[in-house]
Amino acid sequence: SQRQVVQRSLTKQFARTLGFSVGDEELAREILRDKNFDPVAYRNFIQYFYRQNGFSYEDLARDDLLIQKFQAWVQKTQSPLVEAWYQQFASQADVRSYVQDTR
Repeated sequence: SQRQVVQRSLTKQFARTLGFSVGDEELAREILRDKNFDPVAYRNFIQYFYRQNGFSYEDLARDDLLIQKFQAWVQKTQSPLVEAWYQQFASQADVRSYVQDTR
């Protein structure tokens, strides 16, 4: 839904604002966790994914990891300040710009 797209986009931006990131090596480790990883099948998959969706599977996977890292940190800290910061961030954001970011 549009609400989920906006929430995902705001969460990614907020996490980046706080300094969270996912580097190439971290992304590669996550992708290679599958013991049956086949480089040829993977290359075919990412090409197919891009043709079907218009954006990179690896960008999607990187964003997923970013959100996971951020959510794990939020759960670990359990700080009401984090929620307050996020609410302030979200209230000041131009939501229309986030709706266009569908990844």
